[in-house]
Amino acid sequence: MKAGRVYNKAMIAWLTENYPKMMINELTAQFNRTFRKTKTPAQIKSCLTNHGIKAGVKRTRTVPKYSEKHLAWLAENYLCMKIDELTDEFNKQFKGFGATKATIHSTVKRYQIKSGRNGQFKQGETSWNKGKKGLNTGGEAGWFKKGTIPVNHKFVGSERVNKDGYIEVKIAEPNLWDLKQRVNYRAVHGEIPDGMVVIFKDNNKLNCEPENLMLITRAQLAVMNKFGVGKAAKDLKQSAVLFADLIMKLKAVSAA
Repeated sequence: MKAGRVYNKAMIAWLTENYPKMMINELTAQFNRTFRKTKTPAQIKSCLTNHGIKAGVKRTRTVPKYSEKHLAWLAENYLCMKIDELTDEFNKQFKGFGATKATIHSTVKRYQIKSGRNGQFKQGETSWNKGKKGLNTGGEAGWFKKGTIPVNHKFVGSERVNKDGYIEVKIAEPNLWDLKQRVNYRAVHGEIPDGMVVIFKDNNKLNCEPENLMLITRAQLAVMNKFGVGKAAKDLKQSAVLFADLIMKLKAVSAA
């Protein structure tokens, strides 16, 4: 009877309707968003059992699959977030995925995604996308006989715009690319330290002129985006960075 007081009729009806359509993790995430709750998959599963709610079809319960875009997002944000916050932000970014702290933790461990990673891999380090079936990251060289250059070959210095709207520059053979803003920044200021990112003062991803580039920490960027000032106007960009510093200092003081 206790479960009846915790889950009202509307909740039970919603679970009955949606359980046949979703796996437990996704069902839990959608339930929490719909009813503004913080239930865990185990609690939802217990409720289903207590109320005799069945999927009605044979279910294969598998861990959600993390695609290239999911792994890229984790690699970008793991530096400045702990697992709890990382999981919450991941589920906000990829609605309906239903990731849990456990699956996020095992995923970053499995794919060698570590805080402090700057997107460049040191000698002997394994990339998070190593062994991804169906993912080509420069395997074209093996498709042609030695000495043959394919008609669509891109030479060093070639540029392209990726799916996120950033310009990439080919910096080495056979297929090594880097973001143009990073290439241009390094050309003027030298190597980019670990944990730092290059942003655009005018928010235009295609304007990679050195005077339009600014170097900040990933932590600063995460705070700026979280509080909605990441896209501040050019003349307010430095103020947005200082705001992020203040927020982090206040958080550190409150945690002490």
